Amino acid sequence: MPIIYEPAGKAREYSPLACNLYRGCGHRCLSCYAPSALHMTRESFHASPAPRIDLLSQLRDDAAKAEARGETREILLSFTSDAYQPIDAETKLARKALEILTRHHLTVTVLTKGGTRACRDFDLLARNPKNAFATTLTTLDSA
Repeated sequence: MPIIYEPAGKAREYSPLACNLYRGCGHRCLSCYAPSALHMTRESFHASPAPRIDLLSQLRDDAAKAEARGETREILLSFTSDAYQPIDAETKLARKALEILTRHHLTVTVLTKGGTRACRDFDLLARNPKNAFATTLTTLDSA
């Protein structure tokens, strides 16, 4: 399965292409849909987030192919994890992925709950005026 892929079903309405850097997520959001979408228990999904196997090598290949095709559709980071989850402070995988994608002139949209962790990569996102960044704020307080 390619690292850059076309989401299926209802997910396609959010983005024509996606790339998930991690399997699992350490944010532990109560509202997270990803465990059920991936047919995982919430406990196992949140317990041990890890980088996708051979991610950077596969991403380099997929990005080169997309650039050669003249791909112009946005690539969402990430549908079933968060590119800027706590483990990314150590791995800096989000930055490495953005370096690859921007080197190949691909358009990226980042959706994260990672807060200020993402600020370090705004320089990469600024390389393409079509790139986008969004964050989701959630609360358990109904007020």
